[in-house]
Amino acid sequence: MPDSDGYVSDLARELAADALERFLRYVRIDTQSDPHAGTYPSTEKQLDLSRLLVDELRAIGLEDAELTEGSVVMATIPATTDREVPAFGLIAHVVPSEVTSSWPTWSASSGRSSGRRTCCGSPGSGSSPPS
Repeated sequence: MPDSDGYVSDLARELAADALERFLRYVRIDTQSDPHAGTYPSTEKQLDLSRLLVDELRAIGLEDAELTEGSVVMATIPATTDREVPAFGLIAHVVPSEVTSSWPTWSASSGRSSGRRTCCGSPGSGSSPPS
């Protein structure tokens, strides 16, 4: 059951600010694809988020973090015991947006969205806010 501040644990409360900071950093990266490119990934900028994830994983000690030829981020969390235990890995495939290079606006002070899309685009593009 969440506390009155909405967190279910002290750990969640402790990590919230960092998680929000990371999320906001990630969503600012333009990963828009080019549907006419005929290559994968279709734009070089699509790899920017993946490269950032690899750098961050290495910074926290995951030395084998890598970006594969197939644009998948992989890393292994080493065991913390001498017992034989299964490996635990992290795998991330970043799916880019083909719709628009505009993103919803977030309030950096509260970290909460207004709950409605605030980006604008041309009618019919899928990026216009609902009427």
